[in-house]
Amino acid sequence: MGRLYREALDLPGVVGLSVATRPDCVANDVLDLIADISRNTYVWLELGLESMHDKTLQGKNMPQWIR
Repeated sequence: MGRLYREALDLPGVVGLSVATRPDCVANDVLDLIADISRNTYVWLELGLESMHDKTLQGKNMPQWIR
């Protein structure tokens, strides 16, 4: 993923990254990568809300800390 992000940042006219994902899809190594990139360029990280209702989350493969 780091290679992909850095290739995108090398394109002419690209001034930053916008990353949108679910909270359970962002491992610590990805957060470290995004933190590293953000030291030199603009980064927007959007963590989407799957649901605010427990009944909706039941049966989905969601970690307990998200529920």
